[in-house]
Amino acid sequence: MRVKQILRHATTYNVRWAYTRFKQLLEPKYVRLSVPGYFEDPTDILLSTARGRDSIALRLARGGWTGFEAPVPDVIAASAQGIEGAFFDVGANTGLYSLLVAKASLKNSVYAFEPYTPARQNLLANITCNSLASRIDVIEFALSERKGVQAMYVPLQDHGSIESSSSLNPDFKPEHARVIQVKVTTLDEYVKENKIDHLGLLKIDVESTEHQVITGAQETIKRDRPLIVLEVLHLANHQWLNQFCQENAYRPFTLHVDSIRGRDQVTFDNTAWNQCFCPQERINILQQCAQTTGLNFSIE
Repeated sequence: MRVKQILRHATTYNVRWAYTRFKQLLEPKYVRLSVPGYFEDPTDILLSTARGRDSIALRLARGGWTGFEAPVPDVIAASAQGIEGAFFDVGANTGLYSLLVAKASLKNSVYAFEPYTPARQNLLANITCNSLASRIDVIEFALSERKGVQAMYVPLQDHGSIESSSSLNPDFKPEHARVIQVKVTTLDEYVKENKIDHLGLLKIDVESTEHQVITGAQETIKRDRPLIVLEVLHLANHQWLNQFCQENAYRPFTLHVDSIRGRDQVTFDNTAWNQCFCPQERINILQQCAQTTGLNFSIE
């Protein structure tokens, strides 16, 4: 019935969108992802495709474990086993990394921050179908450098998928489908208000405002020295991120499909958008992560 409705309105709505949506509805409702043998909970992960709209789930369906952002799933999952403390998934989207940490390490609590409602709805669906509601807390706030309410800019929606590039930065995309108001807090405030004893692992994917999240997390970072996995795009504030690493004794590593490579400074790498900022005293944990997952490890 849903397919017939879309085809009936194809002349009224954007034809490209209607055709894309038709193809999406032919996709499976769920994707089953097998996890590596080092996971403490080795059972498969079930991912909802949101009726074909979750592009992350569909990429994993086609490419398997390495189908999305390799080697980030391995780096985050294996690191969680070697690090005590909470995992903060900032910009959780539909929840892949929250699910991975909850299953890779049974001792760590997981906090998934996702202010964009369509993504958060599928995140909640994924948590439910994997019976992980007791392990993962979902928070509708965005994290930044201050508390309050901010505008979030949602890009054009002609692709028909759940948007994964919404940003608090109005310049992240040249055009916007809409602007929504979202609640914002800082990581430090959330940690204090919720009495989080220790932050062990922090993932940040917030479309060029990663430095603002870290700005609002300075107290917690100095106290706990978490491993930080983040996206470093060409629009990121590389100078600020580089200064943060130098002043706080963090070493940047670029994450490549087959390797983890230490760098002297933070720069954009078109072959490795995702990077890891590792405390100097925890480089051995990152090296062990590489050994566990079969990745090459090097330091310049």
